Amino acid sequence: MKSPDRPKKLSLAFVRNVATPGKYYDRDGLILVVSAGGAKRWVQRLTIGGRRRDIGLGSAYRITPAAARRIAAKNRLLARAGEHPLAAPAVSRGSQEARPQTLARFVLNRFRRRKAEEKGAKAAREEYGLMRNHIHPIIGRRPVADLTSAEIRDALEKVRKVNPNVAKAARTRLIEILDEAVRDGFRKDNPADHPETRVLPAPKRTTAEGDKRKARVLAELPSLLQVLEASPRRPSLLRLIRFNLLTLRAPQECRLARWEQIDLQARLWRFPKMQAEGGAVVEFGLLDAHIAILEEARQIAKGGGTGWVFYNPQNIGAPYKANASYKAMRDLEFDIQVLDFRRAHEYLNRTASHEQSDLEAWLAYLQSAPTISS
Repeated sequence: MKSPDRPKKLSLAFVRNVATPGKYYDRDGLILVVSAGGAKRWVQRLTIGGRRRDIGLGSAYRITPAAARRIAAKNRLLARAGEHPLAAPAVSRGSQEARPQTLARFVLNRFRRRKAEEKGAKAAREEYGLMRNHIHPIIGRRPVADLTSAEIRDALEKVRKVNPNVAKAARTRLIEILDEAVRDGFRKDNPADHPETRVLPAPKRTTAEGDKRKARVLAELPSLLQVLEASPRRPSLLRLIRFNLLTLRAPQECRLARWEQIDLQARLWRFPKMQAEGGAVVEFGLLDAHIAILEEARQIAKGGGTGWVFYNPQNIGAPYKANASYKAMRDLEFDIQVLDFRRAHEYLNRTASHEQSDLEAWLAYLQSAPTISS
């Protein structure tokens, strides 16, 4: 930001008194950044290895303009020599021993630089919070140059025991962070991007209460199928529920099925996965039970065999809403949701063995199991 009354070289008085948010430029790429909340900090813009980098130097309340210029001048000399200023060892007060760049310090500097960029501020906060809360307590004090894949693996394993999803996200962030460390010359390889650091998926929980519900739903499904076939009410919606039950596809895939995706002669249903635009094409082989439902749906189709397979009579131009099936089954006095179909199927596979193919065994169960009154 240019100001007509600002001196060419930032003075101590100007730094203390300026309150307008913005960026104020000095020499050697030195920038005073004033935030809307009143915070003031020094940032230096350098070109290192052909890439532009913004390096945080600290608070303007603690570092005077003269001190900031001295730091900036040293950093520029290092950058011209091909070295990264943050990679240079820091010397503690009263000691001549060099302190290596730790993971926590490297992540903090990365956070400060990315926070200064408008587009990266939110992502920077999320990354820094994740690292500070979960990774820094374990390996934050380790030098970036000395980190090993085994150390990262052990750290991620500790996080995984608490929350596997957080561990997976932390590994992704560590790969990005250490990729930057490689580019900046802190190390030659990325220990996070190694097969041994992969986070194992969380084991599926099979609680007694969950299995009890799945067993109850599984026992009621044959009865539900008979009621759906016999009920004259809402023929299109009940056929949608039957089709969902017999195909075991995701509810959204069935609800958004279109006649253009159905080839009855080839007995195929071709559709993008989750009916998402650009999704991978799925080819689902239709069995006799599926064909029968589709033939019934075509007879009552309002679009003459085009548009939605299971049309919504209240709005022919739109598909059914996501909760329509649940409301219909509740009206039929069944405490079952469409998502329970696949859960019950998984439970059946865990508790029984079948000689037929998976889907054929499912249809055989639904059509031959004894009816359980709801």
